[in-house]
This record gives sequence, C-alpha cells and structure tokens, in this order.
Amino acid sequence: MLSFQQKLILSVLFFSVFLMIFFLSEELYKSKKSDEIIQKHQAVNEKIIWEIEQKKQEELYKTTNNYKDKYAKETLGKLNPGEQVFIIPPKQTLHSFFTEEKKTNTEIEKTPLLDWKRYFFHSRDF
Repeated sequence: MLSFQQKLILSVLFFSVFLMIFFLSEELYKSKKSDEIIQKHQAVNEKIIWEIEQKKQEELYKTTNNYKDKYAKETLGKLNPGEQVFIIPPKQTLHSFFTEEKKTNTEIEKTPLLDWKRYFFHSRDF
C-alpha cells in the first residue's frame, strides 16, 4: 500500500504532466494559427507584387511608340502618312435588314423644338 506522501507525490507528478501536455497542445495550436496567418499575408503580398509588376509593365508600355501611335489614332484621330481608315459597319443579317422598322412621320415630326413648344404652351399631345 502506498503511503500518503507517495500518493501526494504521484498526484503532483500526474498534475504536472497534465499541465505540460495542455501547454504543449496550446502552443502547437498557436503555432498552427500563426502559420495560417503568415500564409495569408504571403498570398496578399504576392498579389500586391504582381499588381506592382503589372503597373510597371503598363507604364513601360505607355512610353513606347506603339502606345503613342495607338493613342493618337484612337483618341486624337491622327494617322501616319500613307494610312487609310476603314470603317467596318456592324454585321447585319438579312432578317434584321428586312424586318427593320421604318420611322413613321410622327417620329420624324417630334423634334426637340416641337417638344418645347408643347411643353410651354400646355399642349395635351405632350
């Protein structure tokens, strides 16, 4: 049979082992959570680095002659010597060509000036 002193020592040992296991598991959990946070931040950092690289490439492209030429053609309407502009209309099917509604006389007669006249003189047609 164990004496009281031996029982006390064993219970203190079991309690200390339990505390060590508890604190070890707590530290492992904290370590896992911090690793997850670090991975999330690394993914965000990689995305930011990729965006910065894209912006750098875009700025470099804006300094090239190709961009300047494209910008002048699209926004300013300028052309290089010897170039011609071809305007390609949207593709129209035969069905949409034949079923296209013709403007009626009433639509043609409704000009903004007539609208203002009807508005100011309280015409019931408005």
